[in-house]
Amino acid sequence: MPDAQIVPCAAADLGSRLLVLTIGFVFPTPCKDVDGLREALYKAVKEKIPKAGARLVKRAKTFEFHIPRKFSHDVPPVAFTSSVSSSPLPTTLPPKAKDGYSKDPMFLPDEPVANLFRGPTCPKVFEDFLKPNTSVTHVHVAVYADATLIGFTTTHVAFDAHGAKLLLAAWAAATRGELDTITPSPADFVPLGLESTRQRVPKDVVLPKKQPRRGWYALNKPQTMRFISRFVMRIARDPKLTHVLIRVPKAWLEEQKVEANAVLKERGQGDWVSTNDVLSAWMFQNVYLHRRDPTPVSFQSPINLRALLPDVFTVPFINNAVGMVPTPPIPARTLATQPLVDTALAIRLSLNEFRKDIPTLHAELAEDAAHPARMLFPARPGGEWAILSSWLSVKLHELDFGFGDEGAGTVRPRWVMSYVQDKSPITMRGSGSIVSEDEEAIWARWTSGSKDQKRAERARRRL
Repeated sequence: MPDAQIVPCAAADLGSRLLVLTIGFVFPTPCKDVDGLREALYKAVKEKIPKAGARLVKRAKTFEFHIPRKFSHDVPPVAFTSSVSSSPLPTTLPPKAKDGYSKDPMFLPDEPVANLFRGPTCPKVFEDFLKPNTSVTHVHVAVYADATLIGFTTTHVAFDAHGAKLLLAAWAAATRGELDTITPSPADFVPLGLESTRQRVPKDVVLPKKQPRRGWYALNKPQTMRFISRFVMRIARDPKLTHVLIRVPKAWLEEQKVEANAVLKERGQGDWVSTNDVLSAWMFQNVYLHRRDPTPVSFQSPINLRALLPDVFTVPFINNAVGMVPTPPIPARTLATQPLVDTALAIRLSLNEFRKDIPTLHAELAEDAAHPARMLFPARPGGEWAILSSWLSVKLHELDFGFGDEGAGTVRPRWVMSYVQDKSPITMRGSGSIVSEDEEAIWARWTSGSKDQKRAERARRRL
């Protein structure tokens, strides 16, 4: 693209570059002005977040954002598609249980509905984003007689969850006529680039060569072979991946948190746990409930660096700004049987420790920026790992769009869920996301082997 501002991708943007993300929103009313929605999105990108309209370009071994200096009909800021149907939404979203919702958490089948949120030109694999004049942002709006679906699809190079929220919030503000309240996101702001991160490293911080990022290991050749062979065997024993939705009632979760903090108060150490700690611990416990082996399981929890490093992220930033908080390994059989409060406390203490050690974080970010192609492993040989993201602080369920019925004001999504491409080249085994909430419950998603999932389900039934 000849007339474009060129901004290099940071190493932080490339770690999960093969993932194609779709965030699906279900609104409880039909949109009467799809053209208005499209123009509001275009306006938000042009005036506030032009980097959201970038084209991704690979040059030699590096990737760059090429941001058009002028958007037009031939160079639109966003790939926007839509459909309108006079019929009702063909499926129930959020999904309903056969006998209704329980006051306790429920595991529900994850029906294949992701394509309802994707248009016919939506990229299916990362390489689709490298095609000429392809925006990193694709939006599909599907209007039904009783609902509006909005799908936001992108490459993980361009956005993380909080970054996506910045664009979606600007779009929502534009639909309400309030775009002037949105702070612009400068296209050339690269806070995690090599030079920027190096300047922030304290001179007295030295990272271990064998663990240059907390919880991530640089293995030698024999260790690497052992790690890979064990993982391949794990896949061979349970090749099919299964996704499940998890609905956790807020009232039940609050009871669990109160009970856990009462136990911690009795111990007299001044410890406490949050709602998210308890929910994460409960999810880990339930997906490992069938395990009775001593295999150490390491947890990784993504954390938003924008909130953690406000002196670094001085302006809105849409690209990847995520740290990984490691929890020390817990044997699988212990994870399945120990009190919920103990797992929740382990997660809380790890998070507190991570937040306190900002100098080490700066050193890790600089080390990652200096070695973008380095392979690190999330567990030692012989161990397993699990990654659980929490999007609750993103608050996607609180987006207020101005396309409700005339005189009814704004409308919020009644359900939000995230998806990756149908055949992900990055294994999602042992990973999940706590995605959103509604008035009564929190919704999450977990991916594991099909056999593993069935064994865990049988273990839950025996409780």
